[in-house]
Amino acid sequence: MPHPRLLELRQQIDALDSQLQELLIQRTALTQQVGELKRSTPSFINRGQFMYPGREAMILRRLAERHRGTMPVQALMQLWREIMMATLSVVEQPFSCGYLRGGALGIEDEADCSMLARDHFGVCVPMTAFDNPVALIQAVQQQRVDYAVLPWPSQRDVGQWWTALLQSPEVVTELEGQKALRVFFALPFYPSLTATTTNSSPQAAVVGALPYDDLTDLDDSLVAIAIPQTLSPDACLSRLQGVTPSPQCLALAQDIQQPGQQWLCVQLAGAFVPGGQLWQELETALQGVALAIRPLGLYPRPFDTIQSHPL
Repeated sequence: MPHPRLLELRQQIDALDSQLQELLIQRTALTQQVGELKRSTPSFINRGQFMYPGREAMILRRLAERHRGTMPVQALMQLWREIMMATLSVVEQPFSCGYLRGGALGIEDEADCSMLARDHFGVCVPMTAFDNPVALIQAVQQQRVDYAVLPWPSQRDVGQWWTALLQSPEVVTELEGQKALRVFFALPFYPSLTATTTNSSPQAAVVGALPYDDLTDLDDSLVAIAIPQTLSPDACLSRLQGVTPSPQCLALAQDIQQPGQQWLCVQLAGAFVPGGQLWQELETALQGVALAIRPLGLYPRPFDTIQSHPL
């Protein structure tokens, strides 16, 4: 016979479970109203997507700030991502995700994109594996899948998948304020309890056709900078030291269409929004050096790089 106190505690837990479920039902009803509002409002319709990564990041940061008790905050984050993605993908607007199959780039310690994609998008979102990163990006461009999860840009990737974003026709319209295919999340966003690596750098990028209109106060950016092959990446980065702290060249790719030109994939602290302040400062700093500057992504800064929000 169970201890009377144990029975009492179990009854309290059962009551709380019922309350939590009722609150989730109420929350889902509210998100349904949000979806209906988006589908009937021209500004949301013109945006073309219901995904707001900045909003998601701010929700998780707020919850982490107010969290207390012995439950690991990573578990809280995972729980809330499941809640957000389930209501977004089922109630607001169904969407799908593609990910690069493990080993596709021939990198021994390549990030497990399938696990990162599932952790980020949850159990309700349909997932498709791809063996070729360019084919995956084309699938997003052709709307056969909505989002792509790819290994974070690295010089180890011989194919340099991020150069496919440069060739995307959407990029040409970016200066006119229209949305482009870009990186909009760096994974993992928060340290995972099941992580297979202690590397604090992003392991994967989430790519989709989102506009640059969803900012937080803690954003980072990926930028492609074209420079002459005779110029070293370090010489280019030195020009950026006064613009943004610790700019980092992640990868380098030769431009097959412009002989004598190479593209740098550079990670910057801050929001590199087309036409924004950081964009203008970058153009000024690289005047006479850069042959072209193109945005590759804007994403909320992951938790493990935010000292004021330790996990």
